[in-house]
Amino acid sequence: MAKQDEFLLDRTAAAPGQMDGVGIWPMGGAIGDGDPSAYNWADKSHLVIIEAAWESHDSRAHIEWARETERQLRDRGGVGAYPGYVEVDETGWEDWTQQAYGDNLSCLRRQKPGSTRIKPSPAV
Repeated sequence: MAKQDEFLLDRTAAAPGQMDGVGIWPMGGAIGDGDPSAYNWADKSHLVIIEAAWESHDSRAHIEWARETERQLRDRGGVGAYPGYVEVDETGWEDWTQQAYGDNLSCLRRQKPGSTRIKPSPAV
């Protein structure tokens, strides 16, 4: 088993609740074909989703687990963000617009003329 796989399994096992988890979605196919994409991740092979979910009002442990899992994944080379799967509350070290669109933000602005502020929408 690869070190990244072990890391993801370990982080999932460390989750504070049964509804928390890490998902791995294969990318590829036509996602990177054609004209340059507005998305910063069109050339990536996988999308990793870190999901914190809870049923009670005690959300702190779940959110902290998700943030720590993300930090550790980024320390291992994880980059980018998928719009719609970003943190609800952006912290100081995160810049979701940069993470989601990177150098391709100008491409998106050309596709959406008149947009002065483009931010990815958080998952709700």
